[in-house]
Amino acid sequence: MHMNRSLVWILALGIASACDRCSPDPIDGEDAGGSGTSTFRDAAVADEDAGQPDASTGAPDGGTGDAGAQQTRTLTFNGTSPANVYFSTITNLAFTLRNSANQAVSGAAIRFTQTGTGGALNVAMVTTDALGVGVVTFNAGTTAGQMTITAAADFAVNVPVVLNVMQDPTSTIQFTLNSSAIIPVVRTETLFFTGASVPTCASLATASPLPTATFNTTFTTLPAAQTFAGQTVGHRVTAISFGYNALDQKFARVCTENLTLTGGVQPVVHTLVQDPTAFAGSYDVLLNVDLGQALPEPYETTVGTLLDILSDPVGYVVYEAMRLANANSGFTNFLLYDSDNNGSDDAVATYQMAITETGVYMVFNSVRGQVVDLVENNATVGPIYTRVTTVTGDISTAVREFEIGANYTVTTQAEAPGYHVAETWNDVIFTWHRGCPTGDEGCARRLIDGGMRLSPVASMYAAGIARSTPLMGETERFQLSPQNHVVVLRYGAVIQLLLEEIVYPELTGDPSANALLDVLESIIDCNDVGTAIANSVPLGSASFYAGYCTQGLGAVANRVDMALIELTLSGNPELVGKDASGVTADGQLFLVDADHDLQTELVRDVEQHVRWTDPNDPSLSQDVAAVRVR
Repeated sequence: MHMNRSLVWILALGIASACDRCSPDPIDGEDAGGSGTSTFRDAAVADEDAGQPDASTGAPDGGTGDAGAQQTRTLTFNGTSPANVYFSTITNLAFTLRNSANQAVSGAAIRFTQTGTGGALNVAMVTTDALGVGVVTFNAGTTAGQMTITAAADFAVNVPVVLNVMQDPTSTIQFTLNSSAIIPVVRTETLFFTGASVPTCASLATASPLPTATFNTTFTTLPAAQTFAGQTVGHRVTAISFGYNALDQKFARVCTENLTLTGGVQPVVHTLVQDPTAFAGSYDVLLNVDLGQALPEPYETTVGTLLDILSDPVGYVVYEAMRLANANSGFTNFLLYDSDNNGSDDAVATYQMAITETGVYMVFNSVRGQVVDLVENNATVGPIYTRVTTVTGDISTAVREFEIGANYTVTTQAEAPGYHVAETWNDVIFTWHRGCPTGDEGCARRLIDGGMRLSPVASMYAAGIARSTPLMGETERFQLSPQNHVVVLRYGAVIQLLLEEIVYPELTGDPSANALLDVLESIIDCNDVGTAIANSVPLGSASFYAGYCTQGLGAVANRVDMALIELTLSGNPELVGKDASGVTADGQLFLVDADHDLQTELVRDVEQHVRWTDPNDPSLSQDVAAVRVR
C-alpha cells in the first residue's frame, strides 16, 4: 500500500508540472474591433510552422512542437472600421490570416456572422487564397442602418467590422447611348436638363430653338457611355438625344423625362429611334411599255394600213386615182371585175388584188411601174422614196415598245391604307436609230412632250407603303402597293406623236412635215401619174388623170390621219392590271431614300402586267407584255 501511494503522488506531480505550461486565457491582446488584429495561442496545436525557421533561434523547425513554443494565428481586416457604404452598392470586405511567423495561411476557413440592418453578405464562409486573404461581399440595401460583420477563424480572435449603410449624398448619372436606326449615325448630341423643374419631352419636341441645357455630351461612335458625377440628390433630369446623318441632319432621337436623382448611380439608357420617312411628294418615272406583237383593235388595222401605204406609196396613190376615175368618169374600168361570173364587171378590185394579179390588172401595174421608175431615178426624190419604203419595220417596233414619262403624286390620307396616288402619263420616248450614227443611243432616244395628249385623266387610287428588304445597298427602300386601277391611254396619240414628231420629218427631210400627205407629196408628182395613165389608155388626157391622182393622194393620206385622230379622241383602250409572274394586278412600285434624309426621292422597279380593255367591245381585250421602270 505504501508503494502505491507513492506512485499516485508521483503521477499527480507529473500532471501538475505539465499543466504549468497551459494558458488560463485563450485570448491575448486587444479586441480586434480596435486594432483589426487578434492572436490566439494553443500549445496543443500541431506545429503548423514545420519546415520554417524558428522565430527565436532561426534554426529550421522540425514540426515536433518545440518545447516552450506557442503556435498563433492572426486575423486582420484589410480596411477601416467603422466604414460608410451607400444604398444599393456592393462592397468587398477582405480579411488576411497569418501564422506566428507572419506567414500567410492558405486554404483556411473564415466564417462570418452579421447583425443589424442595412444589407446582407453573399456567403457565410470563404476560404483563404495563397496570400491568406478571404473576401466576402456585402450588398447594401436601400434603407439606412448599421451592420456588424464578425469574421472568425480557427485559432484567431474574432474581428468585427461595422458598416454604416446610408444614402449617397450625391448622385452620378451613368449614361449609355445606343441606336436602333437603320441609317448610319455619324454623330450624336445629348442634352441634359437638371434641377427642381425640368422641361418635358413634349415641350422639347416643339421648342425652337431648344432651351439651354445644364450640360451636354457628344459621340461619334456607338454604343457609347459616360458618367456625370456630383449631381444633386432629389433634383430631376430630362435627357434628349439626337442622331445626325451624313448630311448633318437630325434623323433619329430619343427622350427620357422627369427622372428623380437618387443617391449613388442613376442609370439613363437611350436608344436612338429613327424618325418616320416622308413619302408624300411628286415622283417622275420613266416606264418601259412593251405592248408585244399584237396591238388592240382598231389600232392593229390602222397601223397595218399605214405600213402598207408606206411600203408602196406609189402603188396606193395610183390605185386610188384609178378607183376615183372608174367611179366618176364613166368610161374607165381599170379596176373592175366580174365578181359573180355573169359576164358583167360589177365590183372594184382591192389594192391587194390589183398588185398580185398582174395579168388581170395590167394597166394598173404598168402605170405603177412607170411612176416607180421615175421616182427611183430622180436624184432628189429617189432617196426620199427609199427611206419611205424601208421604214415600216422601224415604225412597227417603235409603236410597240416605247417609254413613258409618268408622274406619281403621293399624298397622305386618313383612310386605310394611308396614301393616295395620282398617276399621269405625260411624255413619250421612242427609240429611233434612223439618221443616227451606229451605236449612238443618245441620238436614238427621242423625247416627245405629250402634254395632255397621252392620258386625258389621271389614274387615281389608294396605296399602302411599307419598308422593303434592302437591295443593292439601298437600306431605305419602301414598297408602295397600289390598289388595282385603270390607266386610260390615248394610244392613237402615241402613234401620232411618233409620226408627226419623228417619222414624217425624218423621211422628207423637212422639219415642218407632220402629216402623211406631206410624205406622199414629197415623192409623187401627180403630173407623172396622169401622163403614165394617159399613155396607157386611149381615152382621157394626162391632166384629167392627174386631177384624180391629186384627189387620190389626199384620200390615201386622210385614210390614216383621220383614223388616228378619231382613235385619239374617242374609244381609248384602257390598261387594266392583271396577275403575272408573281406580281399581282395591283403591281409594285418601290420608293427609295438614297441620300438618307428621311424623304424618298426615287422610284425603283415599277412593274405592272396589264391587259388592253376596249370600252366599246370587251371581246377585243388582250394582254400587254408588261409596264416596267426602265
